[in-house]
Amino acid sequence: MKLFNTYFILLLAASLRFQADAQENINIVKLGGSLLSILEEGQGSEVQSYGGGSAAFEHQISRKFTLGLGVSVNTRTNDIILLSEQLTLISFEPEGRWYPKSATNGFYLGFAPGISLLEYKNNAVLSLNSKTLFSLGLKPGYQFKLGQRLALQIGTGIGVYLPNDDIDPTLLLNLNLMLGYCF
Repeated sequence: MKLFNTYFILLLAASLRFQADAQENINIVKLGGSLLSILEEGQGSEVQSYGGGSAAFEHQISRKFTLGLGVSVNTRTNDIILLSEQLTLISFEPEGRWYPKSATNGFYLGFAPGISLLEYKNNAVLSLNSKTLFSLGLKPGYQFKLGQRLALQIGTGIGVYLPNDDIDPTLLLNLNLMLGYCF
């Protein structure tokens, strides 16, 4: 929780610093989900694909830069004879984005450190394993306006979960689609 509070304070401080540079500060609230997510857990292990939903907030801080915060919930269930295993991944990602032409419209490149809570359950009741993971990722994509108030985002992401005592380096690939409301 302390790490989450630190991220929030940094986002707020950066927002206030650059707010004077922005001509028209735009905020976007977005909802969407993963079209495809792939999690590769180390050399020789199984590649897992999963899907889920996400929500994000993006705030313009200058003509070409935005800051945001995203939350996603992804799940996958493996049904084996009389046994069901469920993987749940809840991620929190602050994100800084650079738009070459104009913030909140067009091609972007984002940088997103994150924290994720990973849980494995057996028969969707008994928790087998829980882990807290830290990640770093790059998120290229394209966002365009659909009229005055709506925006559509098509994005990809490639990231690495940082190794710790519980996990080896893990690669994450993602393709997502989000619809946003601008205000």
